[in-house]
Amino acid sequence: MQQGQELEQFKETAGIQDLANVSSKEFAKIEKLAAEDQLSQEQVAGAVPHIPNFLELQKESIQKLEAVIEKAGTSQQTALDIVRTSLETQLRILEHSTNTESG
Repeated sequence: MQQGQELEQFKETAGIQDLANVSSKEFAKIEKLAAEDQLSQEQVAGAVPHIPNFLELQKESIQKLEAVIEKAGTSQQTALDIVRTSLETQLRILEHSTNTESG
């Protein structure tokens, strides 16, 4: 599949009109779809260069996750597991994106 088609499929799956203007809410949906394997790491990594505010959105997402961790404490293992999964997904996407750019 050509890159243009892949981007269109990504946008359709994620419900995003304009990759140049991805909102926090749309980014959260991308993360959720990636965590649920409805979007592959390759699909997300392929879209990253077309999302100019990706790092800002990533930083915001991580800050939100940190807040969840602080509130959860040790008694909320399920919440911590969700956070861990999300962070692992984000890390894999960043690693794949980095490898794609340098390769």
